[in-house]
This record gives sequence, structure tokens and C-alpha cells, in this order.
Amino acid sequence: MLPVAMSLSLPEGMLLAVTGGGGFIAGRFMDRVQEMSAAGGALRIRALASSEASHGRMATMGASIEARIMARDLAGLREQLRGVHVLLHAGWSTVPATADRDPLADVHVNAAGSLLLFQAAIAEGVRRIVFISSGGEGREARTWADLDAERDYLHIDDLVDAVLLAVAAPVAHTVMNVGSGRGTTLHELAALVARISGQPFNVTGAFAAPGAIRRNVLDGSRLRKSHGWVPKVSLEEGMQRVCHALLQNASR
Repeated sequence: MLPVAMSLSLPEGMLLAVTGGGGFIAGRFMDRVQEMSAAGGALRIRALASSEASHGRMATMGASIEARIMARDLAGLREQLRGVHVLLHAGWSTVPATADRDPLADVHVNAAGSLLLFQAAIAEGVRRIVFISSGGEGREARTWADLDAERDYLHIDDLVDAVLLAVAAPVAHTVMNVGSGRGTTLHELAALVARISGQPFNVTGAFAAPGAIRRNVLDGSRLRKSHGWVPKVSLEEGMQRVCHALLQNASR
């Protein structure tokens, strides 16, 4: 069965600008766009890279992806967003720990940079802005939280389905959660990894990061009711895929 987003009817010649294409989420999203293009999809991507290395990787991804080094000024950003229908902003340069260590740098690079990007998008008449914000976070592993901390884990393919819906489907709400609605503690996750891999997996909750949230589980009912989206890949199946991929890579 095709993912729900694969059946979307995309406008002919739709142009999508993407930031953060060198990261995990946006990178997998662009892989999916390539698959859709091969199947006759009409979506094109203008990838705005934050570095030369990232630009080099994205420039070789395929004919439907146009890579550019992201401008740092309003005029340059406006030129790069000219003709763009939708902006997917998935680029962020810090994690909570680094943001806590240097909050002023986080505000300058991420918050101010995002506002400048949004200002350029509005000025160029971009029809929709999709902003992705995280709802959570054989050798012994150390965590930033105690082992009873709960997180809502979601497989990347399910997330990409939801992002494609946010990009192309009619929306009635401006903010929607994407999550399984099920909390899993770090202790439970470690036990699952050990069972699937057949190897001991010891993890210690060494310390909690400043501002760490003990329980973070998302209510995805708004997205489910509006678009019928539900996650298809369970946590166990997702971890089985990860372990299988790691074993395959290790054997090469």
C-alpha cells in the first residue's frame, strides 16, 4: 500500500523551498519527493543549504532538486524564494543543551534567522509556510534524562507522510501535532533494543539536561480527524528496521 501522502494531487509545477535538507527529517522528505517524481509527481524542490558541504550533497540528489547556498540577508532570501509556493523550514543549528549554554547565540542564529526567512517568504507571496519543531528528544549509552522519562517515538516514514500533507493538502488549523500518542520510557526503549538485537544494551540516566521535560507525548487527534493520518509503523517494527539496517551496514 502506498503511503497516504503518495496519493496527493500536487499542483503542476509546484515549487517547494526546503531548509535543513542536510538533516534527517528534511533529507528523508526530499528522498520521498524523488520517489514521487519518478512516479510522475509534479513537486519540485529548491533546497537552501547552510554550508558548502550540505550544498554539495543536495546538488547530486536528482533532477527535481535545485540546491543553493542559503542567503543571509533579506534581499538575497527574497530572490531565492521568488516563485516558491510553499516553504518547509526544517533547519535548526542547536539542540536544547547547546541552546542552554549560549541562549543569545541560539536566538541570533535560529530565532532571528527564521524570522528573516519568514519575512522574505511573506514579501514574495509564498502561499504556505510549514515549520517543523520537535516535540521531544553494545557500549553503554548515557542519556540526558532519567530512565523513567517518556517520549513519543515516531518512524520517519510516518512523519514524512504528515509533512507532505502539511505541504499540499487543504488545512483548517495552523498548528497540528504529529505523534503516536503513546509514551515510551527510556528504560522500555533500551529493553526493546536489547530484545530485538539479541545483545545486551545497558543505559544509564547520567543526568537530566537543564529544562528537560519528564513526559512528552503528543495528541495527534487534530491531524487524524482532518486528514485521516495515523502512524503505520509501530515502535517495535521501526526498531527492527533500524537494527536490520545497522547489521547490514556492519557486514559490508
